Amino acid sequence: MGRLHLFEFEDQPWFPKAIRAGMTDYLHFVGTVTGKPYERHIDRLAEALRRTGDDRLLDLGTGGGGPTPLFLTMLEKRHALTVAATLTDLHPDLARLRWLASQHERVDIEETPVSAEKVGRPGFRVMNNAFHHLDEDTARAVLRDAYESREGIAIFEGVGRHAAMMIPMPFFLPLLVVLATLFIRPVRPLSWLFTFIIPLIPLFTLWDGFVSCLRVYSPEELRALTEGMNEGYRWEVGHDPVPGGSKATYLIGTPIA
Repeated sequence: MGRLHLFEFEDQPWFPKAIRAGMTDYLHFVGTVTGKPYERHIDRLAEALRRTGDDRLLDLGTGGGGPTPLFLTMLEKRHALTVAATLTDLHPDLARLRWLASQHERVDIEETPVSAEKVGRPGFRVMNNAFHHLDEDTARAVLRDAYESREGIAIFEGVGRHAAMMIPMPFFLPLLVVLATLFIRPVRPLSWLFTFIIPLIPLFTLWDGFVSCLRVYSPEELRALTEGMNEGYRWEVGHDPVPGGSKATYLIGTPIA
């Protein structure tokens, strides 16, 4: 089955900010509970950072912060790389990102909107579980901006069009959202309202999570997006296994010195 660019509520400008915030908080939480699913990503990212010599990640489309702060810890522990990160988004949740930056010594934020299509600043670019939100034209523009700027970029997607991921989702995802909300900090009263009293956050997260699987680009589709961007630039693309029998997709681009 080919990629389906279906409707996700989180992408819509009219979608209530309070519900979107609860959804992105959940995604950040589950992305940082354990580093196990990211171990192979970290190995690949470390190799790319050594090739480019970068010591700062520029997190594009960060949402609620994603796993990037965890990446910094894992890069240091697994590869002895001391790396900082700047979190950016086209529609930054400043309250959330300011709190997150206050919890991590090497994390800062860009408070003004940053488009992944025209970044205009140095740093090794990463997009964690965000690239699937982009249609083909926008996705190609994001990769071309990195290529033409001679900056490294890493695309990581933890979900995909895999039965092991999609079939169990309706049975466990809403419950996970409910349980995770008990532990997410800082506490947002509206998130508790729309989780425990009016369960809109679990329901919208289920829909967007299922659709996200259908929207993730396959390795073959990612290779097609990089066509014409090979001069003096190296692309790596593929799948890595993750716990539970599913697969994570990666695309890493680095300039050739």
